[in-house]
Amino acid sequence: MKALIPWIQLILTRRKRLFFGVLLMALTVLAGTALLALSGWFITASALTGLLLAAGVAVHLDVYVPGSGIRAFALTRTLARYGERLYNHDTVLRLLADIRVTLFGTLGQANANTVKSTHSAVWLSRLTRDVDALDSLYLRLLAPPVVALLATVLVLVAMATVMPAIALILAFGFAALSALSIALPAWLGRQSGRDVLAQESSLRQQSIDYLSGLPELQAALQARARAEQLMQTQDQLQSEQRRLITTVAAVESLQSSLLGALALLTLLSGLDGWQQGDLSGPVVTLWTLAVVALGEAYTSLPKAFAEFSKTQQAALQLNQLNQLPQPRANDATHVPDAFQLLSFQQVQPAYPGHPPLNAVTLDLRKGETLVITGESGSGKSSLASLLAADRVPVSGQIRINGTTMADIDPLQWRKHLSWLTQETVLFSATLRENLLMGNPSATDRELWDALALVDLASRFESTLLGLETWIGQTGLALSGGEQRRVALARALLRPAQFYVLDEPFRGVDVATGQRILSALETTLADKTLVWLAHENSTLPTADQQVHLTLKA
Repeated sequence: MKALIPWIQLILTRRKRLFFGVLLMALTVLAGTALLALSGWFITASALTGLLLAAGVAVHLDVYVPGSGIRAFALTRTLARYGERLYNHDTVLRLLADIRVTLFGTLGQANANTVKSTHSAVWLSRLTRDVDALDSLYLRLLAPPVVALLATVLVLVAMATVMPAIALILAFGFAALSALSIALPAWLGRQSGRDVLAQESSLRQQSIDYLSGLPELQAALQARARAEQLMQTQDQLQSEQRRLITTVAAVESLQSSLLGALALLTLLSGLDGWQQGDLSGPVVTLWTLAVVALGEAYTSLPKAFAEFSKTQQAALQLNQLNQLPQPRANDATHVPDAFQLLSFQQVQPAYPGHPPLNAVTLDLRKGETLVITGESGSGKSSLASLLAADRVPVSGQIRINGTTMADIDPLQWRKHLSWLTQETVLFSATLRENLLMGNPSATDRELWDALALVDLASRFESTLLGLETWIGQTGLALSGGEQRRVALARALLRPAQFYVLDEPFRGVDVATGQRILSALETTLADKTLVWLAHENSTLPTADQQVHLTLKA
């Protein structure tokens, strides 16, 4: 249960929405209970009235008041259910957004090497399946038991005014029903829930590995064997899911039996009161059906709590993200406000396990342009990641204004830096939203100016939506060269002293690259620029140039 506490605290930041959501759920249940109970009373009263009239007894039955009540409860239940679905599902979406923002904030502060060393399928599972597992926290685990308790208490308190003894007995009966609906499925499903989560994670990871490495597996004649392993994992997952479903079905059967027994007890006690003249027949029917109707508040509990361990395990795995190593911050040493000098002293631009590369020694002063060229695998992108304090060098030292990079808070240093990484990362959002990630306070004029710098302004000015153009997941609505230029525009929007551009013209034709380069040399004339590309690429005029090669 401790694993859920941080997420419950996060959910409780929206107390008002949760409160009104619970009220709508309770109103739905109570309206349904009143509808069934009053309908039973009305049908029974009408039947008895008809029998008495047939026997020649003069009786009177007011059909208008109960008829109006039935219509009112039916309408209330319908509207409350509809409103509750809209309101609570909107609340859940907001809560999931809060959770994801919290997680991305945690990941953004985590040590980059730790993040990169974890399998991508694990991150995918954490940020999708594990987060989605928490959507049941409010809508299925927290709110329904509260609603069931509230509805039960209100009905039993009302029943106690006419049937106090049976109301007291039913209180114990519903307490047992609550334990049966909550504690028993949670206990029986404690292992199955964790196993389902583990199998889902394993299947996702194996599927991603299989699809990403399919050409190599086919070449090695291992594709069929891997596919069979996937099927075995799928079979294991289905087996665990069947166990969980069987548990839920068994508990629901016991739940229905107990609820039926409570309704039968109410009926028999009511008939005894009727025989003694304490109760009328319609009233006996009313309270019996009220007990039956309360079952609606309990029907969703077994499945939700059978998967409680799954939700708890998902929360536990998400909590582990808070334990990721954080970049070391040194409050005593910060990057100076004005960058003056960057020094590489025998820096190895690679990482453990990578083939050895030639060490780099150079000094780069404020306002200078450094061009780094080399073939693929020569360490250009590794050098860029060292500049961004994304990792530490295997050997040698990097100094900023004479201060060793290891003694500088990387978060402070990155405030001075804009880094266009080798990989183009665009999000399923509008052009504006993707660009604003570079500078959230940028005006529309600044966005258009950045697009003009990368020769894309006319491309989007000709569209109906302009900056609101939806570029699709990973920028699929754009060509490869356009994706790269949007990413470059985003990097240029970031106010920085130091720009690291890793292959900015990949996928861009030579003529377009030359036009963009001419504009960039003017715009970044007073900035410090590190440009990484292949030797035959379009390159700026450089104050210094380094060519990287694989170490012989």
